[in-house]
Amino acid sequence: MELGVCGPNSFDERGLLGVAFHPRYAQNGKLYTYTSEPESGLPTFFSTIPPGTADHQNVVAEWSVPNPGNPASVVDPSSRRVLMKVNWPQFNHDGGDMAFGPDGKLYISMGDGGGADDADGQLFNRPRVPNPGCAVSVPIVGHQGDGNAQKLNVPLGKILRIDVDGSNSANGQYGIPRDNPFVKTKGALPEIWAYGFRNPYRFSFDTRSGDLYAGDVGQNDIEEVSFVVKGGNHGWNLKEGSLFFHINGTADGFASPEPDPARTIPSDLVDPAAQYDTHHEGHSVIGGFVYQGSLLSDLKKKYVFGDFALLFKFPSGPHDYGRLFVMDAGRPGDLKPISQLHVLPGGALSLALLGFGQDAAGEIYALGNISGIPFPDPVSGPTGRVLKLVPPPEPTPID
Repeated sequence: MELGVCGPNSFDERGLLGVAFHPRYAQNGKLYTYTSEPESGLPTFFSTIPPGTADHQNVVAEWSVPNPGNPASVVDPSSRRVLMKVNWPQFNHDGGDMAFGPDGKLYISMGDGGGADDADGQLFNRPRVPNPGCAVSVPIVGHQGDGNAQKLNVPLGKILRIDVDGSNSANGQYGIPRDNPFVKTKGALPEIWAYGFRNPYRFSFDTRSGDLYAGDVGQNDIEEVSFVVKGGNHGWNLKEGSLFFHINGTADGFASPEPDPARTIPSDLVDPAAQYDTHHEGHSVIGGFVYQGSLLSDLKKKYVFGDFALLFKFPSGPHDYGRLFVMDAGRPGDLKPISQLHVLPGGALSLALLGFGQDAAGEIYALGNISGIPFPDPVSGPTGRVLKLVPPPEPTPID
């Protein structure tokens, strides 16, 4: 999702993007956040842009709650410990989801650095200083020429896996699991679990199988659901979905059934588990969860996910609202078919979809807001909504 405008309610992808609680939170009170912050100090990894020029830094930090067994006990602000900082070239494609896997390790999603095409050169809106409410078009930088997602020397365009209880990382703030796939690859970051992502904004583990699913936001043509493979190259920016991606210089990049003859396409790229057309079915995929609850038997072992909005307009009618989708879970062979979940009454979600939640019973919640932008309404106040997926009401008998 990208939009550069002037005004106090500009669209923005930065902020508090992820929260994860330590598997032993009840005992140690530790939790972790992924936040977008002003550039401050040296980044943890090689920076694709010169010092002082980052749009922001994405920061993973650890916090402590003094008495986790007491609902009234809150985070101690002085407990913050920074695990990693990553310099970000543009304001968007931050990724930012975090989750502890069934192995007890922390997985972190990071987008390709922003802009368009994951390539340098195109004009792209950048907030203007000192008025960040307005944007000015400048050439994209910070993507190592033809893309970060395909390069293993940066965390951009990757899903990372770390041990928050360890200390053998280069900065000593976390551990590198020895079974990570690129630990012994020369020049590669040992934190990388999988790569080739554009913006894996939301991901989750199936609580029964441990399978990892990510909604990877597309550019101009294809939205995709990725069945994430250890060490797998999930294609971007060589491919968008199952199609081949063409960078196309300073013009708009595009997806095509034919590969770009100027680029070498590896034979082992991981195609998506499912995909849909950005032009007709939505705008930005929002990853969800495999349903393991008991209220909705038809959804059992189905992957429930959705899309931000059919059109990239802030919700004002049924064609602007978010959508809920469902597909079969499990390791893919061919592309899995996608079905839409209709919401009653009215058939529409009536908000912009921003994420999903899952409780201990396996029930799923849709998260979003009624405005589509991360600001409260000056009249009605907060616009955020949490909706629980439940069975439709029984029809009223007719006398």
